[in-house]
Amino acid sequence: MHSHKEDIEKILANMKSMDVPENAYPLISDQDLASFVHAWSKLEVFFPEPPDGVRYETAGDLWSQGEYDDIVLTMLINQSKPKMFSLVAKAKGLSLIYPDGTIASSATEFFITEIEAAQAKNEVIILKSQQAPRPVGRPPLIDIPQRKELIDGIGTEEST
Repeated sequence: MHSHKEDIEKILANMKSMDVPENAYPLISDQDLASFVHAWSKLEVFFPEPPDGVRYETAGDLWSQGEYDDIVLTMLINQSKPKMFSLVAKAKGLSLIYPDGTIASSATEFFITEIEAAQAKNEVIILKSQQAPRPVGRPPLIDIPQRKELIDGIGTEEST
């Protein structure tokens, strides 16, 4: 029996095989993009089971069918929803993010390099997402109590 998970893995492997270090260059000068890419790696993305006889065949299929919590994403990047969707388009166009919630290895390497450089200078790097980057792979789950806590916290934080 054919599994849609096999289709997803094949499409993602093809997408990830095209990653090159140059893809991460815009992260150097675009803090919003860097925060977004970092936050994207924290999402959980679901792919619904396609109807009988239908298969995931292209990256476009994955992008159109993947489901994620855009409210949590806007909170993680501290941006409006229109800005978040603009960053999705930019990061997709630069092949920095993948439809399963993972990020390009070039982006991961960028974050590691930035952290190591800051540690060598005894500096602190603060991304809008306020979380340390993690290696490419399956993102941690954001469960309902955490999501509720994030949503309840909107507008209650004091400005510094």
